[in-house]
Amino acid sequence: MRKFLVPGALVLLFGGAQVAQAQVPSVVPSVKPSLYAGIALPTGDFKTGFNSGYTVGGALDLTLPASPVAFRGEGSYTSFDAQGGGEKFSDASGRVNIVLPMHMIVATPYVIGGVGYYHLTDDVDALGKFSQNKFGYNVGAGIDFPLGVMAARVEARYNHVSMDNGGAYTYVPITFGIRF
Repeated sequence: MRKFLVPGALVLLFGGAQVAQAQVPSVVPSVKPSLYAGIALPTGDFKTGFNSGYTVGGALDLTLPASPVAFRGEGSYTSFDAQGGGEKFSDASGRVNIVLPMHMIVATPYVIGGVGYYHLTDDVDALGKFSQNKFGYNVGAGIDFPLGVMAARVEARYNHVSMDNGGAYTYVPITFGIRF
C-alpha cells in the first residue's frame, strides 16, 4: 500500500493541475508588466575595451488565447565603463520579441528573440559625446517561476548591433525580474 502512496500523491498533485488548466481555457488576452535588472557582459571585440556593466528595464508580456507563442515589448538602459576609465558606452533601447514558452508544472522555461532599436552613446571625457541610432537583434532563454500572483524571471540574452566601422556592439545581459 505504501509504495502506491507517493506516486499516487504526485499524480494527484501534478496531474490534477494539468486537468484543471485544460478545463478552463483562457479566452481573454493577458498583458503583464515586468521590471528587471542585472549584469551586462561585453562580448566579441567590444569586450577588449570595456568592463562588465549593468542593465535595467521594463517589459509588457502579451499572451493570446490558444497561441503557442507570446509577445514581449520592452525598453532598457545598459551601460559599460571603459577598462582604462575615461569612457562610458551605453544604449537606451526598445525591442519587440517573440517568446516561445515551454509550459511545465512549476516553472516555465522559454526561448526569446526579436529585433530592437538601439540609441547608442559613446561618452569620451576628452572628446565629448557621440551618439547614433541602430537596429539590432537579440536571442536568448529564460525561466519564469510562479510567486503567488506574481512571477520571478531569470534570463540571459545575446544582443548584437552592427556598427558603421564594420565592428559590432555585442553583449549578454543576465537579468532577474519580477512580473506583476
